[in-house]
Order: sequence, then structure tokens, then C-alpha cells
Amino acid sequence: MKMKLEEKFNLDEFPIPTYNKWKEKVIEELKGVSFEKKLVTKTYEGIDLNPIYVKNDIADLPNLNDMPGFSSGLRGSSVSGFAHNSWEICQEIKASSAKEFNLILKRDLKAGQTAINLSLDITSINDLEIVFKDVNPMSLPIYFSAGFSSFPSLTLFKTFFKKNGLDSKIIIGSIEADPYEYLLLNGNLPVSVDAVFDDMKNAIEYAEKELPGIRTIGVNAFSYNSSGANAVQELACAFSTAIDYIEEMLKRGLNINTIAKNFRFTFGVGSFFFMEISKLRASRLIWNNILKTFGADLIKHKIKIHAKTAQFNQTICDPYVNMLRTTTEAFSAVAGGADSIQTNPFDESYSETDEFSRRIARNVQIILGEESHLSELIDPAGGSYYVESLTNELAKAAWKEIQKISGMGGMLTAIINGYPQNEIASIANQKKNDLATRKRVIVGSNMYANTKETLPKRDDRNQKQTIAAGSEELLVQKLQPHRASEIFEELRFLSASIQKKTGDKPKVFLANMGPLKQFKARADFSRGLFEVGGFEVIYPNSFQTATQAAAEAIKSNSKVVVICSSDKTYPDIVPLLADKIKKVDSSIKIILAGYPKDQVEMHKQNGVDHFIYLGCNVYDLLKELL
Repeated sequence: MKMKLEEKFNLDEFPIPTYNKWKEKVIEELKGVSFEKKLVTKTYEGIDLNPIYVKNDIADLPNLNDMPGFSSGLRGSSVSGFAHNSWEICQEIKASSAKEFNLILKRDLKAGQTAINLSLDITSINDLEIVFKDVNPMSLPIYFSAGFSSFPSLTLFKTFFKKNGLDSKIIIGSIEADPYEYLLLNGNLPVSVDAVFDDMKNAIEYAEKELPGIRTIGVNAFSYNSSGANAVQELACAFSTAIDYIEEMLKRGLNINTIAKNFRFTFGVGSFFFMEISKLRASRLIWNNILKTFGADLIKHKIKIHAKTAQFNQTICDPYVNMLRTTTEAFSAVAGGADSIQTNPFDESYSETDEFSRRIARNVQIILGEESHLSELIDPAGGSYYVESLTNELAKAAWKEIQKISGMGGMLTAIINGYPQNEIASIANQKKNDLATRKRVIVGSNMYANTKETLPKRDDRNQKQTIAAGSEELLVQKLQPHRASEIFEELRFLSASIQKKTGDKPKVFLANMGPLKQFKARADFSRGLFEVGGFEVIYPNSFQTATQAAAEAIKSNSKVVVICSSDKTYPDIVPLLADKIKKVDSSIKIILAGYPKDQVEMHKQNGVDHFIYLGCNVYDLLKELL
């Protein structure tokens, strides 16, 4: 007779451990080290991330039992998720002319793009004739960012549609204006704020009559993301902007439901996988709360989210890694429930994109949908104790910040006073310091440098933006979009300029002392550290005497010598080795690998100029040496 399964496997033999039991065991293993300090992570948003999440963490959260497409919007805007309508592959096409745009568009539409993202300066009907040559604008959504005012563009598109016998009432997409983004990026508006909002009202009324499928108000939080904002700041600035726009339109006599259906939000999606998923999910909760406050129809006016993979994380050095960054960011956008997604080409930070880089970027989304089958899912992150908890934490923190901005008089007043700009700059500086000390890693930039790569030419567009930001005639303080890796790229370019001038890279000589196990770990650490600054690292076998090491160091013509050994042997090695080198060339910098606290002052007196160790400011050191 066959044994019953429950008789064969008695699950009572394996009692389920409680969270408290697990924590007790972990604390025991930490041997006196603080649990919170070692295992709880503090994010840039000020949120504490626990090492493990359990059912009790979400027991009291609201909206957990909401169905997709209903109520709070937490689980997505569609009842069927992406199963019925997948997200739009909404790639921006950067072209120098309408003709070039048309050629690229036709090729990319055949290769999988499912929306038209028009990033071109359109000034005439002739431009649109060229852009849409052999393309049916009624078959796909059209998205166009019109700067601070959308009304002129709306009339232009309407005239084009009418001229070509197209029914403008069934065209869908957005021709959107975001005057606050324009203000923050340019420092001023070309017209008064009242005129901007009058124009916004006219655009809504015109679209309602002539282009009812077109949204006219954009809220582009991507600019905050690109300036280094954390997720709470990005959400708070976006929705504080939306509240201002709603209130201004209500003052001008528009109905809340008419206003609400005109919004389209754009968010940047960064590298913190779960934070970005939670951010997009939290955005739906916040938008729902705003609409509820203003008395809008919650079911009819679900948030429209466009997600764009972050430029902030892209690098010039080792640029093919950008493909991997874009993939994880796009995955976050899908899991977070974005309606449309743009995946950035890996080379856009330093060159004009080509067919290959656009194809790779587009195919990231196609693979996620067709091969990873994410297009068949509904709220794939839903139910995760971690994601549900983080979504709630983000929504609460962002709502608190929205209330703070509201108390200042609204987003425009906050912008004029420089509040969001300064708060974002503070977070950006934290991120910069974490990169400089390598608490945060960007592969190929501040760690794991590719020493064989040839650096591309500098991107003059970013240089010009930085110079323009110093103008004293600005109405408001500008946001400062940048890429996080720029500080280390600066070092690589500086090293390259030295090589061009002298014929050689700046050199670092590793004075490896004693047996292999005594120096290797620190020598490997030193090599990796200096390579991110573009140095040529001379890594010899070990030396048995300081005299021998000093002689080889001087012979190498290196201006930097790193002593690599153990704390125990340093008191005997350093004085003699440093003295012999400095006597020949006092300009040579002596660096000690490690930071023996009880020996630091002694080693400084004996000629050591710097110490390198885990957590030191790598950027400041390399910049000084270069």
C-alpha cells in the first residue's frame, strides 16, 4: 500500500521560524555590531530598508485588496494589465531635420516601435508633411513636447490633419506644455505666468473641440531625475506642479474632469530597481488622492505615465554597460506599470545615435515583452511585502512633501524661492560624495575601469549648458541636469590630455613589499583605484628591501609611489623607502595603502603624503594627483 504524502513528509518536523527568532539569531552572529547599522539601509529618500520583510509589514496597509483598473490605481490603470494592451514602445528620435526624422521613423516603426515620439522643432505645416511622409498618423499615438505653450502646436497639427483629410477627432496622444519645466531649465519664461496659464486654458478648450484624443498638459519629472533628485522629490515636484496647473485652470472656469483628462506625466527611471517600481506605483496612489480632493471622476481619469530610462546613470566610459543599465531600468518601468516607455540608446551621452544603438535600445523593450513575457502580466510586483511596503512609504513621504510645498504657496512660489532646486542639489551632492568615496559604484567609471578603451570626444552640448547656468539675469535658479559619472570622466579626460602632451599616461608605481599574501590585497585595491583615474599602474613582483623598491620606483619615472604591505611591517618599511625616494625627487608623492590609525601621524612625518583605503575620497585624491 502506498504511503500517504502527509505520512511520508511530516512538516511538523520543520517548525516555521518567527521574524523575532530570525532576528535574535542574526544579532547573535553579528557579535555586538548594531543590527540597524549593519543591516538596515538608509536611502536617499530617508527611508529605512529592512533586510527582510514579512507579512506583518503590510498587514495594515490600505488598498492591498484593490483590483487592477479600479479604486486607488495601485495595481495599474488597466483591468487586464498589459495582457490586452501592452505598453507603448515610445522611442524618442533625435534628428537634425524633418527629412532625417521621417527616414528613421519609417525604419523604426517597421522594427517594433509602437508610438511616435516627435522630438523635433516643428515650425510649419511643411515640416509635418515631411515628418509624416508615408506614415499614417492615425494608426499610432503621437507625442510632442511643445515647451511652455501647446496652443500654437495644436493649431498647426489640426491644420495639417485637415489639409490631408485626416479626422483629427480620432488622433490620440499628446501635444503637451509644461511651463514649469521650461522655467526651471531656462531660468525664465518668455511671457508672463498669467499669459502661460491663459494659453493652457485655451489649449484645453481647443483640444476638447478639435482634438479630443490629445492631452495638452505635460508634467515632466524627468528633469528633476536628471538633476539628481531622489524618488520622493521627483514625485513631490511632479504632483505639486500638477496641483498648481489644476488650480490655475479651475480659476479660469474649467471643469475638474476636463482638466484631469489632459495630464500626462513623465518620470525618469533609475537604477534602484525596487525603488523605481514603487515610485511608479506610488504615483498612481498620489494622483488618485489629488483627484479625489478636487472631486474628479477617479475611474475615468487614471494617470497616464510615460517612463524614460535615466540619463543620470549613463556613462561615457565603458559605454556598453549602459545597455545593462537601460535593461534593468526598463524592467522597473514595466513592473511599475508605465503606459509608455522610452529606453535610451547607450551612446546618446557622447554622440549622435545611430541605427545600431537605437535598435539595441528598442529591442530591450521588445525582449521584455516578447521573450520575458512581461506583457502578459498584471501588477507583477503586487503582493511583494517589500514592494508593497516601499510603495506605501514613498507615497506617504511624497504626500508630506507635497503638503509642505503647498504650505509655501504652491510649486511656483517654491521654484521662485529656489526650494526644489536647492533640495535636489543637496541630494545630488550626497550622491556625488558617495561616488567620490565609492560608497556607490558606477561600473566602468569609479570602479572596474576598462583600461584599454579609447575615450570618445567630449559632449559639447553638456558643456554649454553648464556655462549658461551661471548667468546672473535668471528669473529663477535653474535645475542642473547632469550625469553622475561626469566627475570621474573628468579625470579620465585629464589623464588623456596629459598623455597627449607628454606621450605617456601618468604613472603609478606599486612598491609591493614582502610575501604575496602580505601585499596582494592592497596592491590589487590600489591598481583598481588608480585605473579609474586613467593612470598607468606598474605592478611589479615583491621587493625584499626598501632600497631595491626605491631604486625601481625611481627608474620607472612614476610621480606616484604606493607602498603596499601590512600595517605590522609599515613602521620598518616606510621611513627608509620614503626617504630614499624623496632624496632623489621630492616631488614624488608617497601613498600608503591602508589607514593604520595609530600610525598615521608617524607615517606623515616620515614622508607619506596620502593614504588610500576603503571609504577614502578617491575623486579628490586622483584629481589632486593629476
